[in-house]
Amino acid sequence: MAHLYRKPSDWTDGRLPETANQYRRAASRFEKLAWRDKDGRLRWPGYIAGVHRYMQPRRGQLSRSSFRWYRNAAAFRAVELFGSDRLDLVHAEFSIYAPEAKKRTRYRKAVPTHVMRAIRKVVEADGRRSWKELFDVLVVMRTTGARPGELTGMLFNNLSGLLELPNSKYRPTLDLPGVNRDLRQLARTFPRGNGPARLLQVQPGWRDDPEYVKTAFRVIKRFKGRSWDDFQANASRTLKEILRRCARQKLVTGWWKRLRVYDFRHQFCADAKEALGFLDGEVAAAMGHVSGTTALYHYGRRASASKGGVAVRPVEGNPSAPCPPGRTPLGVATESLKKLARLVAKSGSVFARAVSVDSSTGDPEAGASSAESARRSIEQFWRENEVNNPPDRQQAPPPKKTNQGPSTK
Repeated sequence: MAHLYRKPSDWTDGRLPETANQYRRAASRFEKLAWRDKDGRLRWPGYIAGVHRYMQPRRGQLSRSSFRWYRNAAAFRAVELFGSDRLDLVHAEFSIYAPEAKKRTRYRKAVPTHVMRAIRKVVEADGRRSWKELFDVLVVMRTTGARPGELTGMLFNNLSGLLELPNSKYRPTLDLPGVNRDLRQLARTFPRGNGPARLLQVQPGWRDDPEYVKTAFRVIKRFKGRSWDDFQANASRTLKEILRRCARQKLVTGWWKRLRVYDFRHQFCADAKEALGFLDGEVAAAMGHVSGTTALYHYGRRASASKGGVAVRPVEGNPSAPCPPGRTPLGVATESLKKLARLVAKSGSVFARAVSVDSSTGDPEAGASSAESARRSIEQFWRENEVNNPPDRQQAPPPKKTNQGPSTK
């Protein structure tokens, strides 16, 4: 990862110069305590001494995020002053200040219908404006899969039913000439967003609902010219307060008090896995992912899907940029879909779960036909790659016989 710290002038991404300045301000604390030569020059041993003099009193008191912030700031400034070969040395010096690993919190990653009804009931009974505004945001996130930061810049045309969401994970300047070659290669290897924006078609049942249309326009008006950072802290606290009141009124169990704002996006992914095409990249495109496997690994499970289906479907074609090579018309990487097909084919019971009622028509045969088409597409993939025995069909070798000798009684 040393190439990420090579030269600050190579960091041409929109957010990276600001991050570099924050790293320099944080590293100035180390430089104030560093040893210098007689002529006032700062050298490597003196810089590391300043790091230890600053970090030693804080040993065991920092959270993991604060520890990573100081470590990255020290590494960035060290590479800037002394060269990229100092990066690994800084990480080794910081290893003694790493906090102990804590047990990870188990998040919900689902918002069932009864929880959504309980939240609505409490919000309507309280009547506070801030609670109603937060509920509008939660409804939009649960039905469109929008990230909180993408609410700024969201556009909705209720006549055509098209919803445009900016992709907060997209980095446009990485493909421009003059950008660090190693950083461009890293972006191609680990891309994040499937384009600068994604188009979603709102389904007729939702588009014809006047209350849903009003909710979408209220959110657009609320975030016009503002960012999610202005509301994040208050939104998290307000959601926790609403959930505590729901638990006190016994509308939900206390298990749901850990619900986060981002879990509403997880619920959309669970619904999309049930209603949209998973293997052809529709779920990834609706989520704004360039990789088809991201939703499989990190987002809500299909078992948590609600019965109402999804409110939107992705539309082919990028409104702001042409589709780069190696991508489907929805902007999803084709290699990731091949990997997804291998993972799905390796699972033995996935097609039994894939046969479901189609949410748009209500016909169980439509769900069965989609599962059958998915099965055929996977078999075609195996044939194209000349794989006669996929991993789930390979026979296990017989167990080896061991001579244990005569038994003694």
